[in-house]
Amino acid sequence: MMRRMAALALLLGACTNQGFNPILVEAVNQVNPWDKPDEAAAAKGQPVTRAAIDRADVATIRARLVSDKSPTYLFAASDNGGYVTYASSLRQTLTLRGSQITATRGL
Repeated sequence: MMRRMAALALLLGACTNQGFNPILVEAVNQVNPWDKPDEAAAAKGQPVTRAAIDRADVATIRARLVSDKSPTYLFAASDNGGYVTYASSLRQTLTLRGSQITATRGL
């Protein structure tokens, strides 16, 4: 029971009520049009282009795990004292300090 309570406390401690950074949300909407409802559903499957990434105007990382069929795009979401966190539209995150990966979530 204590382990469950500790796990629950850790999960709740990782939650935020702040939501996503509005700049990040706009960047994801620029690059990932099929996340939008209805009218963009027909555009699903369009490749992500350099022009779409340039419109987002935020640092972008293209990542792909061996088990994934398509790449994931992560956008710079925050800079915390040199630790830059990149987030995907699926809330996967990658934190870098310089070129070293210091944390991941959901990858």
